[in-house]
Amino acid sequence: YKKIDVLTDTLSSRFSVGEICEIIRQTENPAIRALGFETLATFPTQKLVQMIDDPLYEEIVRNALEQQAFEYENEEAKQVLEQLEFIDEINGE
Repeated sequence: YKKIDVLTDTLSSRFSVGEICEIIRQTENPAIRALGFETLATFPTQKLVQMIDDPLYEEIVRNALEQQAFEYENEEAKQVLEQLEFIDEINGE
């Protein structure tokens, strides 16, 4: 796991949330996608939330928020997901 941590630290220091989302969106390689999601999970929740309104990245960001909430037990991510679910219900989605 140390090598993965080093890779995610390197990626998060060199790329923005949007750039990591784009890498995930464009690649079909499962290992690269997994590293991308691991990297997104290390970003502050509020940085992820800033990308939630982008239709290209919404699903990717939601997945990263779920990872933060459930794998890392991040309470802020859990609250954001609850708010998003409430908005989805209001909008009939």
